[in-house]
Amino acid sequence: MISHSVVKINNKKEEKMKKFLLVFVGLLFTFYLAACESKESLKVFIWGEYIDEDIVADFEDEYNVNVDIIIFESNEIAVTQIKDASFDVIVPSDYAIEELAVGGLLETIDWNRIPGFTKQDLSADYLNLLTQIEDFQILEYSVPYFWGNVGIIYNKEVLSQTEVEAAGWDILQRQDLRVMFYDISRDALMISMRAVYGPTISINDATDAQLAGGEAWLEDAIGSKTRFLTTEIYDVFLQPNPTIDVAHAFSGEAIYLLPENDHLGWYVPHQGTNVWMDMMAIPKSAENKDLAYTFINYMMSYEVALANSITIGYTSPRQDVVEYIVDNEVYGPEYAVDIRSFDQMHRYNLDLKLKIENIWARLR
Repeated sequence: MISHSVVKINNKKEEKMKKFLLVFVGLLFTFYLAACESKESLKVFIWGEYIDEDIVADFEDEYNVNVDIIIFESNEIAVTQIKDASFDVIVPSDYAIEELAVGGLLETIDWNRIPGFTKQDLSADYLNLLTQIEDFQILEYSVPYFWGNVGIIYNKEVLSQTEVEAAGWDILQRQDLRVMFYDISRDALMISMRAVYGPTISINDATDAQLAGGEAWLEDAIGSKTRFLTTEIYDVFLQPNPTIDVAHAFSGEAIYLLPENDHLGWYVPHQGTNVWMDMMAIPKSAENKDLAYTFINYMMSYEVALANSITIGYTSPRQDVVEYIVDNEVYGPEYAVDIRSFDQMHRYNLDLKLKIENIWARLR
């Protein structure tokens, strides 16, 4: 028989051990938090589904830092938040970079601090794009990240290639189809004005009459089966039986999705489209500019840029990355973005921006 005193002693031992373990675990957690707090931190403001998480983890390990990835869903939202908050690296599009630079919010890029990626590494097609913005030196304020154009992804089980190519952007007006528009005002008006006025219209100098024509086209296009999405396009088109028949999409999405779903097709309409550049920049309000340069240099080095482009599916501005992916057929012909003389880039135009946002607000 075990005496009560022995049981009490054993219970006390157990209580002491539990207390010791609790204190030990608490100390370990405190040390962990202290270690995390002692690390440098980098805030990266970027589109969703737009950077390889393994690459970010590798960067954290190599430089013993923390990287906070903060997501935005449109350039318009991003610009507002960049004005109100502090980020170390931002990755908006061309016209947003121009707006931020004009507003005096961006650091001038010191290219000597990016030895892993120089202007000489840019592809010939990318350099040709820069000729469209000669009156604004975008490379003075930002470093190229990805680029591409805007087109149509469609379900080949529902639409033939002939139908899509004949209609171009007008295919998005078909009320019998399940249609997706990106919830982006500039692209929506670009599409509608191209559909109405063709490739000769200047999307950066549209008149009030042309904007009205674009708005009327969109009113006719938006119906009961129209959806407005953003990165959900991946979830939609990775399904064997997509719930969308045709969608306004970015070339990088087509590059990634077409090999994953044999039922999908891609077409850049004959009426013309928007060509875009997403750029990395350092805001003047950045709290860790040195680490920002380290991150940009790391991301655009050949090996990392190649791995990131393969994972994400968007076209790299690096000529050597493009050549590798095309030569090794990592992705289809969509990867080498086809730019025509009448395709344009969006430019920063405050008056036009406000008019377009007002139109989109009325339509949405």
